[in-house]
Amino acid sequence: MVGLTPWATAIRNFIECLPAGIERWVLVCDRGYQPALARSLHDALPIAESILLGRDTLRRVRAVATRYVDDPEVGLLEFLCFDGEPLRWGRDYQKAMMPFAEWPPERVRLCFDVTDSNFGDLFSEPARRVRTRGRTLRRRLQGEERLALTAGKSHATLRCRTDGWELHSGLERDDYILPSGEIECVPDSVDGDVEVDGWIVGTIPFGMKYGRIGPGQLELRFRDGNVVRVAGTNRLLCNDLETAFTTLPGLRRVAELGIGQSKAVSHAAHKEPVGCLWHERHLGVHLGLGAGLHEAPGRVTQHHLDLVLASGTLTGATGRAILNW
Repeated sequence: MVGLTPWATAIRNFIECLPAGIERWVLVCDRGYQPALARSLHDALPIAESILLGRDTLRRVRAVATRYVDDPEVGLLEFLCFDGEPLRWGRDYQKAMMPFAEWPPERVRLCFDVTDSNFGDLFSEPARRVRTRGRTLRRRLQGEERLALTAGKSHATLRCRTDGWELHSGLERDDYILPSGEIECVPDSVDGDVEVDGWIVGTIPFGMKYGRIGPGQLELRFRDGNVVRVAGTNRLLCNDLETAFTTLPGLRRVAELGIGQSKAVSHAAHKEPVGCLWHERHLGVHLGLGAGLHEAPGRVTQHHLDLVLASGTLTGATGRAILNW
């Protein structure tokens, strides 16, 4: 029996992450990034309407978004890339796409920075395997209120509630961003130094500008869950980050302790020249700054940055190793 090709395996793994009960899909792709993916999904799924950014008119995009917003049997698969260009083939789709924001998340799957070139790697691992890995790690964290993080030569202490960990594998009903794969909590405090040997990704384009951050280029000092010092050999990066903290003081606050669980993302991450939003699923620890995990009135900022660590060690209060990556 001939096995599936890597691309066919990735298509199968992707489809397994789609929610049940959806009879047809609205598919949104970019003609510059996902033409092959669009063709494959057309062959594999019942597509109600297909939008190809760069080809379709703004009027048609708005019409499709409003036509199915209240239809419980129609879901949305949206592939968007953030490359710094405000226009797509001369068209500004931002306002035309806004009606899609009204669709309920249980009928939506969003894929940011997923392209024909990285799709096969990003979805090479079944979500069931990621879910099993995440559940195992969550059990290991039970009773651990104090964690020690070592990244390079830096050390930090993390305090968190033992029952506060949430799992995202791509199979949860409200897990609408793919690829998925992490467990996360809101830490009570973070204290110490963290060398950011990895990537910075989020709503401010540090990942696009700096890509892979090497050892010694950036080190942050934390006190009671806030960034209190920025240092490192990459002065441009340090200055940009200081400017962001000065402009958006709420960005200094640690709002998330995440532990990525996707080995597929880890494999893809080191091939990308820039930092993508899915880098936070990289196996290992990431610290989220700014906006919190859950929407709340009066939050400190609308922006969120993830400090993704490419390697490190996480241990419990007794020195028991919890994760090495």
